[in-house]
Amino acid sequence: MVVKLEDFLRRRSKIALVVRREEIRAAPGLREACRILFGDHQVEAKIEEYFGASVAPAWRQAASALV
Repeated sequence: MVVKLEDFLRRRSKIALVVRREEIRAAPGLREACRILFGDHQVEAKIEEYFGASVAPAWRQAASALV
């Protein structure tokens, strides 16, 4: 059972491993997927939980600083 959006995007579908976060956030199907997985009342909360609370891994932050 999927209880967090991260679980779906990273572990179940592997989307987060191959698609940039900006693209995921802008994807037209994101809200629909959340609605199906979590119900109408939790769509925005689950999106905020995933995008608002997560912090990029240290290696990604370091790589960004080099660019």
